[in-house]
Amino acid sequence: MAASESGASSHSREDSNWRKDLILQLQERNKKQTYCFLDLISLHNRLFESANTLRGENIQLTVANETLRREAASGTPGLSVNADLEARLLKQAEELATLHKRKGEHTQQIVDLNNKLQEMLKELQIKEASVVESMELNANLRLEVSKSLSRERELESINQMLKDEHQALQLAFASLEEKLRKTQEENRQLIERLIKYKTRDAEKVNEENDNFLNESFSSPTAFLMQTISKFGKRQAKVQKELEDAARDTRPVSPDRSSLKEGISGLPTAVPTKVSVTFTAHDGEVYAVKWSPAERMLATGGADRKVKLWNISKGMSESKGVLIGSNAGVMCVDFDSTGTLMLAASNDYASRVWTVNDFRLKANPLRVGGVNCSDGQPARRGSTASLNTRSNDKRFPRRVPPVTCFPSKTQEYKFHARQFAKSSVAMRMLSAPILICSLSANTDRSLKSILTWAACTHT
Repeated sequence: MAASESGASSHSREDSNWRKDLILQLQERNKKQTYCFLDLISLHNRLFESANTLRGENIQLTVANETLRREAASGTPGLSVNADLEARLLKQAEELATLHKRKGEHTQQIVDLNNKLQEMLKELQIKEASVVESMELNANLRLEVSKSLSRERELESINQMLKDEHQALQLAFASLEEKLRKTQEENRQLIERLIKYKTRDAEKVNEENDNFLNESFSSPTAFLMQTISKFGKRQAKVQKELEDAARDTRPVSPDRSSLKEGISGLPTAVPTKVSVTFTAHDGEVYAVKWSPAERMLATGGADRKVKLWNISKGMSESKGVLIGSNAGVMCVDFDSTGTLMLAASNDYASRVWTVNDFRLKANPLRVGGVNCSDGQPARRGSTASLNTRSNDKRFPRRVPPVTCFPSKTQEYKFHARQFAKSSVAMRMLSAPILICSLSANTDRSLKSILTWAACTHT
């Protein structure tokens, strides 16, 4: 019963809604098609009413006229009344003709207005269609404007990166010019010194020849003994210099013994078989690094590219190329999660890429070609950092994600034999527990840099 009542109520509700919709549509149609011609329609209705009234009066007058004619034919009096009625009838006929004429004019006006209304409706439809097209065109233009703005921002970022690279190239050019000037000056000095040495040697040889000639004529035995004595003195001097050079009198670092103990406990093995061989770069390969997250290998070389390789089942597959360096890539490294790639190159910069989309994220500059860099993972109470070492022979810099430098560092050197006063760091390693970095240098030394101060953001 309740279901039938609910069905009946819903049916009545739908019926009432249908009626309301129909009434609203009729009212809307009246607003569009009736109200604008309301005065004309009311005038037309009044004309029809007056025409009907006059038609009735005309019929009455016709009947009266026929009656009067019959009376006149029968000879009854009333000719004056008949004349008045005929005059009135004539007047009414003229008015009727005038009304018919006006009715025709009004009908023609209605037809013209209907035609004009149809034309206006067509124009309105055309304008509505043009408005819809304009709105679609406006939406498309807005989309193109947004795309153009995004492309403009990308071009601005690319332009900024190109400006930075141009600045780096300018610095490189200035440094190379200065190095060339110094090299030319040093070459000139060396040539002058060589000429002096050659002159001195020639004079010495001439002097020895003169002494030989003089002593050979005087006493050959004394000359031979003097020559043997000079040779013995020279040999003793050379032997002493070799012993001094081989003797290591430098102090040992306090951490050296613990470092030796830790290294001696590690297992070692010498590889005997090549697993995979492939051509990674167009020139020399300077750096390789395994990813900590998966079987991915990163390589850097002289072709200014960092390449990612997937090494599995004795095969190598290229996964991507990281570009942006303007010189040979000297060192590569991953972060602890394997999502960021760090590379140091000879264009005075270290760069950071994301491994997933191969996009360049950071480009810190420094003076002197960067030969090595090492990323430190974030620890509790600290932030992630970056160590770099370059040709400018400075202490390494710890850089948290873009710029951070230590306030104090302490350096320990482990010398095998040092042949130069200055050196270039070619490889760096960071201790995972100690706040310490190791660098391998071209002066045949291993340097340990101990950093105990907190980084300062700049």
